[in-house]
Amino acid sequence: LVNWRRYHQALRQRNAALKQDAPDAGLAAWGSELAATGEELARQRETYLARLVGPLAAIGADLLGEPIRLTHQRGWDAERSLLEALVSGRSRDRRYRATQVGPHRGDVTVLVGDRAAKDRVSRGQQKLVAAGLTLAQIGIQEEDRPGRSAHLLDDRAAELDAENLA
Repeated sequence: LVNWRRYHQALRQRNAALKQDAPDAGLAAWGSELAATGEELARQRETYLARLVGPLAAIGADLLGEPIRLTHQRGWDAERSLLEALVSGRSRDRRYRATQVGPHRGDVTVLVGDRAAKDRVSRGQQKLVAAGLTLAQIGIQEEDRPGRSAHLLDDRAAELDAENLA
């Protein structure tokens, strides 16, 4: 949380500098803080998602007959550092008056089997995917802080047949 807050503060400041058409030196000052905290934020996300791999695959196999997987796009080209991406994208950032690379532009794609879940699962199965994601996260939380998890369900019967509801 501390790192996320530092990143978002630096992002707000850099975007404000872009809107004010600040000189490159002003952008560079915020760019170094943005790059340091952004790299760490992406690393933390990747570490967390890696912890979900095993539980999520098993839960997906149980609920859907195929593993659920996640892919993470960091929000900038993986072949370079975030600082390099910020420097090389500075003219585009100036054109859009906002930072175009970084973890705030990252994404996570949910896969069932080898295809994106959004392209292949029904609405009821989407609920099962969401439940699987929640259960995997609760499992990790329970490992880290035993006995401190609660899961509240609202309208669990919506869009699920009797078999999937069971």
